[in-house]
Amino acid sequence: MFSNFAQIFHDGILYYRVETDGGTHFISSERRKLELKDLEGRGIRFPTFIQNDEEHPHSCLKNKPWSSGSINDFLNSNQSHRIVDPKELFLRVKNIIQKFPHPEDENELSLLTLFPFQTGLYSVFQTIPYFSLLGDSRFTQALLELIEKISFNGIRLNSPNGPLMSRIISLYGSTLIITINHDHPWNHSFNNILSVLEEGCRSSGSFYLLNERGLPISLPIYSPKMLDVGIWGKYLENLSIEIQVKKQPDSPFYLHASRMEQELQKLRDDLYIFCLENVNPIFNIYQAPEAIPEIPNQYMEFLSGIFSITKHLDTFFEVPFLFDSVVTWAKEIVLRLKHDQKFDDKNKHIIHLVGEFIQRFKPNMDGYYVVEDIARYVNEAGDLSKKLRPEDITRRLKHFDPQRKRDWVDLGPKEDKKQRTKIKFDYDKLLKQVNA
Repeated sequence: MFSNFAQIFHDGILYYRVETDGGTHFISSERRKLELKDLEGRGIRFPTFIQNDEEHPHSCLKNKPWSSGSINDFLNSNQSHRIVDPKELFLRVKNIIQKFPHPEDENELSLLTLFPFQTGLYSVFQTIPYFSLLGDSRFTQALLELIEKISFNGIRLNSPNGPLMSRIISLYGSTLIITINHDHPWNHSFNNILSVLEEGCRSSGSFYLLNERGLPISLPIYSPKMLDVGIWGKYLENLSIEIQVKKQPDSPFYLHASRMEQELQKLRDDLYIFCLENVNPIFNIYQAPEAIPEIPNQYMEFLSGIFSITKHLDTFFEVPFLFDSVVTWAKEIVLRLKHDQKFDDKNKHIIHLVGEFIQRFKPNMDGYYVVEDIARYVNEAGDLSKKLRPEDITRRLKHFDPQRKRDWVDLGPKEDKKQRTKIKFDYDKLLKQVNA
């Protein structure tokens, strides 16, 4: 597998690509400045097109760089001397996030604060979860503007396509800040990038492009990603951490963005240095994972990087709390996912039975089905533990654009008329889900 061109972890050493007056160099956690040929001599390979590619229009290296003064401070310092205080840096990142719309939940706030740390170390880990923001679009967009500026090589993309994403990741190892218009009933842009997102959370993930001779080349697509995709996030629920953005800061957040560029630059500089200075103890923790009761192995795989960072950061606090905070959050999520899975399985079974019904029986002349007839069929054919009422059926069909109306049925001379509910919905849409 080839490496991307921006952040590399190889043989226990972390490398960052930087642009200086002398051209492109790589700064290593050994406190050395290296050239491309030096990395190739160490067994690090890059796709040929990367080495010859001109500056990409989406490059963030010029407007959000690691400053030359900070680079020199790092290179000239003693290996045993820690330039950045990890505890103080964590609190600074948390403080600046709280100047923008942010989560009310303290555990989610801690996770969001950890995100920039994770982006600077993602090449150390085998997997990385995405973060998915939920909430008012004005708040999420303001927060994304900040996240872009404090994450490793943050680049914002609006409804991108797969080839564009793969090239940006390969060239710049970027943290992609992805926004999708989720007002549309089915967004083809999201469908287009879904394959990249499904694979890009693993270090083995790749995307194939055709070169100038029409031959496929494999590009690495592993990188952190912050998503604002609304309802489409359900397709990535096992790969992403949902963050509810509800709380507004005390003063209007839009006043902060233009006043804090110097503060953001210093924060970026210190995040670079923190990751290079602390990569080895974090990697050592990552290499010796501990099982956590109630958290399954698959979920542990995605959270192990975050757990490693929190365990290391906790050593700098008088009263450790970060690791326990993330574990508490993770256990709550696992319980919710288990509940949702049971709920989903039951509903899928019921929808499947409704699909059987509409394939066996024709609707009335006006295109409507009697809901009582559907409920009777589902109850008889479904072997359900609890009988469903007609209203239970209509509730489960709400995703298929239902239209309801009521009429009366004459039950005969000795009985009163009975009111019944009829429903018309998107049959093709339902059958497509049943056959998916």
